[in-house]
Amino acid sequence: MVYRPQVGKSIISKYLNAAFGIRLNGSLSYVCEAHGKANAITDFEVEIQGALVKGVDMISWNDAGLITECKLMISLLYMVSITHQKMSTMLKGHKKSLSAKV
Repeated sequence: MVYRPQVGKSIISKYLNAAFGIRLNGSLSYVCEAHGKANAITDFEVEIQGALVKGVDMISWNDAGLITECKLMISLLYMVSITHQKMSTMLKGHKKSLSAKV
């Protein structure tokens, strides 16, 4: 839910954890998957706050198997707003837990 690329393992891990945190609520289903040598696309559906969110993940990786790019596309602005709110809440909670450890 950002407008510019995020770079670095630490920040990317936080965003991926937040994204999976809102998706893994028991309603996630993959509609279609396509794989290439160094990329994959997954078409998914998940229910969030009573709304069906449809989206696509586009993932690329290098020869070492490390992710080099990950894009998430979500349909409809309302769905984007719900996802943004949920991820923001999870990321704020993650920041608090990090600051408590320092």
